[in-house]
Amino acid sequence: MPITVQFMEEERALLVTLVDPWTKIELERAFKEDQMYRDLFAEAHPGIAIDMICDVKNGNKTYSNVLYGRKSPSFSHITKGLAIAVGASPLVQRLMSVVIGTVQRKRTLYFADTIEEALTIIHKKREI
Repeated sequence: MPITVQFMEEERALLVTLVDPWTKIELERAFKEDQMYRDLFAEAHPGIAIDMICDVKNGNKTYSNVLYGRKSPSFSHITKGLAIAVGASPLVQRLMSVVIGTVQRKRTLYFADTIEEALTIIHKKREI
């Protein structure tokens, strides 16, 4: 599967892994999983955010669908938390920053080299 969705950090973080080649249809399926989980989580845990880690280190080459990522529930759902991209090339970092900037101007997109580094960012931000 080129796109997988899994939950971690006691269900307070969503790990989305993209592996080339991936398609818009697969991304839509991942969005549906994300939306369903977030809806259930919001009911059970009102007011608590879910952070998103997007691992693109093996999915950097499918640029044609990258702008579609702005439709992710991770950017619009009431449970939206931090957004961290792992392993993004400089070009993909720039594209993702532009997408985030057009969707939510006040939102910060973080970049990390590893999932462990992304988790460290999450832990530090939760302490604040």
